[in-house]
Amino acid sequence: MQHEKLEVYKEARSLARKMMELGEKKYPSFEFNNQILAAALSIPLNIAEGSGRTSPKERAHFYSIARGSTAECASFCDMALDIKVINEGLSTDLKVHCETVSKMLYGAIRANRAAALRS
Repeated sequence: MQHEKLEVYKEARSLARKMMELGEKKYPSFEFNNQILAAALSIPLNIAEGSGRTSPKERAHFYSIARGSTAECASFCDMALDIKVINEGLSTDLKVHCETVSKMLYGAIRANRAAALRS
């Protein structure tokens, strides 16, 4: 499949695994666990769905959704730090990973939007 070749997809899968582990092991709340798992899964799933679209505008849309989920995961890192279920080092590491994926997605969004304007 096309999405499996994308570096952003590979990074997103790695981030999603880390966030899912955080949700499964650290958060005491069922609601928090469900939300973080949904946000983490949304990143690679939307990248995969977007890469399967033929229109650059549609690809950019799905990559934008994935980028929003990346921001949601970064926010969870802040919350986890605030309620002391993770330490500052882990929070920082996860947020750096979120930022890396977010920047990669931003590049993909810009490229697809530019392609949409040319067509």
